[in-house]
Amino acid sequence: MFRKRVEVTTPSGAKFDAQSQDVSQSGIALTMSAPLIENGMFVQLHTESLGHLSGKVTRTYDGGAAVQFDNLLEEDPGPGSGPSAPDRMLNRLA
Repeated sequence: MFRKRVEVTTPSGAKFDAQSQDVSQSGIALTMSAPLIENGMFVQLHTESLGHLSGKVTRTYDGGAAVQFDNLLEEDPGPGSGPSAPDRMLNRLA
């Protein structure tokens, strides 16, 4: 996984940069230089490749945090050929 810049916005409007560490259909792990978010906090995320996402901080740890997406990368509702929409979105981040 390539690390990509992620802009994080807190409920108070504070913004800071983090880097993607790992990403899945349900969420993203971020690395950051300072613990600027807390467990349970709702945040807005922006990446160049995925655009705007929102989610809830589910875990903080030394040097980073895990954020669960708010249903933005759910599975496609019907059958189709090729990668699902969530997989196509995640491939843009890689």
